[in-house]
Amino acid sequence: MILPIIYPALFEMSKAHWNQQIVQLTQNVLRYLHDVNRMLYDDVVAKYRQNLVKYASSWASLVKERSCRNALDRSRHLQEHSRSFSDSFAPRALS
Repeated sequence: MILPIIYPALFEMSKAHWNQQIVQLTQNVLRYLHDVNRMLYDDVVAKYRQNLVKYASSWASLVKERSCRNALDRSRHLQEHSRSFSDSFAPRALS
């Protein structure tokens, strides 16, 4: 069962390769694999799509977490900066 291993690369190559002949060859290979074992092909495609959805949701949660962390870091930085800025203009006792 080599199809689950090679399908992601073939699919990506059939959509985004710069050489049109490579695109056509990979589409032919995918069509051939589909014709040889349609059930396996459909299972592999379904699992690939599930993995893409899972990956996208994981990525979105990471981005959301990071943006929250960045906002928190920015607010801390601004608080520290404003504190040091106001401290620099505070009246100092003369000794």
